[in-house]
Amino acid sequence: MPARDLDGKAMVAWPPTCDQPRLEQSLADAGARPRIVFRSAGNETILSMVRAGMGLAVLPWMAIHQVVCRDCGAIHGPEGWPDLQVHELDPAPARAIYLHWPPGRPGQSPLAARTVEIAVEVARELARQAPSARH
Repeated sequence: MPARDLDGKAMVAWPPTCDQPRLEQSLADAGARPRIVFRSAGNETILSMVRAGMGLAVLPWMAIHQVVCRDCGAIHGPEGWPDLQVHELDPAPARAIYLHWPPGRPGQSPLAARTVEIAVEVARELARQAPSARH
């Protein structure tokens, strides 16, 4: 879906913290200035407002819990929300996720090291399943 098609549309969004200002600027750069009608820090709340017809939402792929069919590769909407449709935006806004580590720490505990390993494994699997990875 062309990002510019979101111009003037009602949108449910996160509060203007973290990545949200970058997302809104990315949409504006693509020619879209949606009308923010509701803000929440909870992904499930945002999806509930979309489902109620309040507006659309632009969320990271990982936040919407999509189910990718292992047989056909089709996206079957957000998990538990079969009545919502998922569309990939063009251009897709970029999002970076970082691991923050306190400075001066002498090394990782075994628990922290294993947590990082699991996070990397899960991120690789999710990246493999993401729609843009199949193009």
